[in-house]
Amino acid sequence: MKIERKIIEKIAEEIALSLGKSEKWKERIIRRVIEGTIIRIIPERLWIVKGLPHLGDRYPSYEIYRKDKRYICTCYTHPWSSRRRPCTHVGAVLLYENMIKILNMEPGPGFEPGK
Repeated sequence: MKIERKIIEKIAEEIALSLGKSEKWKERIIRRVIEGTIIRIIPERLWIVKGLPHLGDRYPSYEIYRKDKRYICTCYTHPWSSRRRPCTHVGAVLLYENMIKILNMEPGPGFEPGK
């Protein structure tokens, strides 16, 4: 589905600002969503995010769980894991779910930016 890139960026910006995250973090979550890396397993409870080696992922996929209002990524359990949280896997899930809600869309494999 084509969506104007500025809409994707605006939603991502709101998420990044609310979490105190950088512009680079925001761009990484946009890339993950655009490249169709998110698979919704159980709505609003469990997602799989495909790993992207060009973004530094070391595994083919990561599971994100929602427990109460917290999101937990399996990357947090790896010994090399960054202490910076939430990770971009969680950020991508937040972007994906917010796009679905705000734009009243059906979940799908990815969102293609338009002009």
